[in-house]
Amino acid sequence: MKKFIISGLLISNLIFSGCNMATRQFDGTQNINLPENKKLVNATWKENSLWLLTKDMQNKYIAETYKFEEDSNFGVMEGTVIIKENKTQ
Repeated sequence: MKKFIISGLLISNLIFSGCNMATRQFDGTQNINLPENKKLVNATWKENSLWLLTKDMQNKYIAETYKFEEDSNFGVMEGTVIIKENKTQ
């Protein structure tokens, strides 16, 4: 029975991987590629929705990748969001 429950949890984690709710509540990982020439200013959660504040990327800016990791009290159910900027030359 334990194997069945663990298998179910692992499968649901794979199904919801990349979904805001899964990332926030079930230890998921979400990769976000911003539109070309957009610079990340801030990221925040409102309930189960991830809100991104962006601005136009100036020529002097370089494209960066940001990794937001949750640090929970007990070290379980820690989600990760990876945001990647893209710049055209």
